Amino acid sequence: MTKRAKILTALIAAIGLVVIAPLSAVAYWSVTAPVALTATASTFAVSPFSVAPASAASSTSFVGWETTQYYAAPLVNSGSTPWASHSVAVAAASGFGPAAAATVQVALTASASVCHTDATYAGVTARSALASSSWSSTAPVAAGGTTYACIKLVVADTDTHTPAGQGAPAPTLTLTTTATAAQHNWTAQEQAELTMASTGWAACSTNGGNVVLTLPNGLPSGSYTVTRDDTGAAFPASISPNGKTLTLSNPATRGVETAETYVSVRNAQGTVVAVANLSFRSSYFLVIFFTKSLACA
Repeated sequence: MTKRAKILTALIAAIGLVVIAPLSAVAYWSVTAPVALTATASTFAVSPFSVAPASAASSTSFVGWETTQYYAAPLVNSGSTPWASHSVAVAAASGFGPAAAATVQVALTASASVCHTDATYAGVTARSALASSSWSSTAPVAAGGTTYACIKLVVADTDTHTPAGQGAPAPTLTLTTTATAAQHNWTAQEQAELTMASTGWAACSTNGGNVVLTLPNGLPSGSYTVTRDDTGAAFPASISPNGKTLTLSNPATRGVETAETYVSVRNAQGTVVAVANLSFRSSYFLVIFFTKSLACA
């Protein structure tokens, strides 16, 4: 082989090395490594969950404008990788009035059996249930393990009105609970919704200085008592022959008052059969003539 031929052969061999080596590197990094990473990440997960009453005494509905309810949400590590931490975020869609008041507390625990116990929430700061909030825990959860989000909801006021001539109010509050599990750079997330319904509201109309409440359900004849939420004062109500309406009058006999307050109607057994928001007014005309009225509010 001539000297020229030897040089050409060496150049061809070098070119072959330059071409083949990068192709091998590209094939390794673009195919092998991502496949291994995806396989590992897919084992990190949180199972779908629901938020349910924590005991027989809790419910997703309540009669009136205030309540305290307890719920539990099981958070299951359905992957094969432990969670290093987990958190629960709560967001609200409120069908209550603009001045409503409600708080929520979330405790992340190892058992659902404590979710209806007030001691579980000791030391947990109450936050507005009508705004967004977040709660977290750094307690690890092993693969296949379960932790629980215990939720205490306190509604102090639905800010519900009973305008004259309109249908009965139907206030609701929907809480969206988002659970997030984390480990290094991996996260997994699931959501569940809980809707609370305030029930028992009556439709209201005026009749002179009195109000007539149309009941959500017909009632048998008997005695019915109306109790004011602000003062606790009680007075009787008259039921119609068909059991569908109650007529209420302002029981005041003296004094000056302009007050808006919730009232509850109870039967002889003390069970609340209807609620409404009413306006009590009383005053004196020409100093000596006492006047009073009751109106829908």
